[in-house]
Amino acid sequence: MSRLVLATANVDFEQRVREAFDGELSGPLRYWRDEMLGAPDAAVRELGGRGVEVVALGPDVPEAKALALAEAFDHDRPDISVVIIAPPSTDLLQSALRAGARDVIAPDMAPADLRAAIERAFDTATHRRRVFDGDDNGNDDDDRGRVIVSLCPKGVPARRPSRRTSRSPSHRSHRERS
Repeated sequence: MSRLVLATANVDFEQRVREAFDGELSGPLRYWRDEMLGAPDAAVRELGGRGVEVVALGPDVPEAKALALAEAFDHDRPDISVVIIAPPSTDLLQSALRAGARDVIAPDMAPADLRAAIERAFDTATHRRRVFDGDDNGNDDDDRGRVIVSLCPKGVPARRPSRRTSRSPSHRSHRERS
């Protein structure tokens, strides 16, 4: 399976994506079963396997279902970038970002713009995987900070108030009053 999965039954959209990538994408891209709409968690397990980095939902996936799937991916597999293929609107963009989708892509977008949007999603997925794997700079050097906690096995004794802090104003010395 490709690093990109098109969660759609739309053969024309798959062809547009293949054309945008000039034949660089090999293997099957499109994968869809109608049952996946009913159980987003199962769809995440099914679509998120085998090295998938980007899942594109639509353009034939209903908006509410695409948002539910995006939220499930964000919760269960935040290392996978999700893009929603639908006509962008302000409300959809807000809802998609809140659900954890990376982008909303117009189905009729120009091939170069389509490719750029999907490549941004790939870049995000790659960065997230590095961070989750503990290699946020892409280096193998272990230059991250560490927190070392040292605890006393007997605990810390309670502090008693000192005499100076517990005096009332009438007990101040002559030097303190002036």
